[in-house]
Amino acid sequence: MHRPCLWLSLALASGIIAGDRTFLPFAGWLFLFGLALAASFIFQRAVIFYMAVFCLGAVLIQNVYFLPADDMARLSIRERANFRSVEGIVDSDVRVMTGPMSSKRIFDLRVERIKVGETWAPKKGKVQAQVYEDIPVMYGQRLRLGGGLHTPYAGKPGEKFSYRDYLRRQGIFWILSVGKKSGVQIVGNGFGNPFVALSLKTREHTKAVLNKYLAPDEAGVIAAMLVG
Repeated sequence: MHRPCLWLSLALASGIIAGDRTFLPFAGWLFLFGLALAASFIFQRAVIFYMAVFCLGAVLIQNVYFLPADDMARLSIRERANFRSVEGIVDSDVRVMTGPMSSKRIFDLRVERIKVGETWAPKKGKVQAQVYEDIPVMYGQRLRLGGGLHTPYAGKPGEKFSYRDYLRRQGIFWILSVGKKSGVQIVGNGFGNPFVALSLKTREHTKAVLNKYLAPDEAGVIAAMLVG
């Protein structure tokens, strides 16, 4: 079969969509994946292998929704009402968005514990942090952030794109808004994956070089093609 990588990508993407849109539970998709994978080894047929990849895509997206009891997605009403702060690791690149009145830094925070009232409790999962304080934030830092939790915007009725669903597929169910006076504490550095940290530094360096020698529009297009 020609272009195997293309067919693999299509099978995986189709499986992710199917796993998100159908009512078959995680265990069902996992069973089908194991069955298709075993059949692909027995019969040595590419089509059956692509079916296994399709089921794998569904398993991956269903695994996002298979959440433990201490995940951030399962916050109780009491925990949300008495939420004070969170401590965790910066788990993504940091995007800076500049507006007419202020700027904010947006990144994923891998949660380790939260403060409810005066008590710290261990937690898992991720939140999207939106920090309005002008402070240098980098991948792999351990931060302690105060602020307020709210659900992502779902979009207007009839719109095809939902930012809430987009974050949900990444295992993120809350946005943490951190104001200028809410308090950002850098507890430590270097807690991320070293390979991811190197990749992000390389990407930022590449963008800086392109911005230095090319026009803004050209630099943006080439940067998107090369490093995303």
